[in-house]
Amino acid sequence: MGAVRGIGGEPEPGVRPLSFARAELAALGAGIWPADEADWDRALSVIRGRMDEVTFSSAQQNGEAMALDRALAAVRLVALHFGQSSKPVASDEE
Repeated sequence: MGAVRGIGGEPEPGVRPLSFARAELAALGAGIWPADEADWDRALSVIRGRMDEVTFSSAQQNGEAMALDRALAAVRLVALHFGQSSKPVASDEE
C-alpha cells in the first residue's frame, strides 16, 4: 500500500510504510521476498525520484521508527482512499 500511495502522487506518506516494513523484516532477520524485491526497489526508486533527498531520508527514518499501530493506520487510510474495504485487525481479547 505504501508503494501505491507513493507512486499514486503522495510520495512522502508512501515511503513511511515501506520503510517500516523493511525495518521490521530486518529486525526479524528476514527480508523482502526475492520475487518481490525488484518491484519493491523499483517503487522506492520512483518515489525517491519525486522527492528531494532530505525529505526522502526524513520520511524513511520516520517510517523505520514508526510504531506498528501507526503503520497499520497508514495502510488502512490508503485502502480506504482507493475504495477497498478495511477490516479491523483481530485482537487477542475477542
